[in-house]
Amino acid sequence: MEVMRLFTSLLAGMTLAVGFGVAQITGNRLVGGIVLVIGAAICGYRWWQSVGWFPTIASEFVFFASFVASHPLAKQIGAWPAVAVVGAVTVVASFVLTGPRAHQRP
Repeated sequence: MEVMRLFTSLLAGMTLAVGFGVAQITGNRLVGGIVLVIGAAICGYRWWQSVGWFPTIASEFVFFASFVASHPLAKQIGAWPAVAVVGAVTVVASFVLTGPRAHQRP
């Protein structure tokens, strides 16, 4: 259970980096956005299956808030450093939010 929880949290953080990377490489923000939506959907489904709705909604909120926060942060510290910071925040926050104290599905 802990390994799967860590994997899903890492997937959420990496999705932010991969989505940004895809947008940078292709020059197409829409394609990067599609990567973000797919990654968020996969993580959301995995969280919902293991801990229920509330921790899932909280973790998804962190994911999308991190995405939004990366834009003004990038103006301060640069694009890739901002992605690294919000990715790390997403990993840690989602791991904590889906932890043992989260409502476990029967």
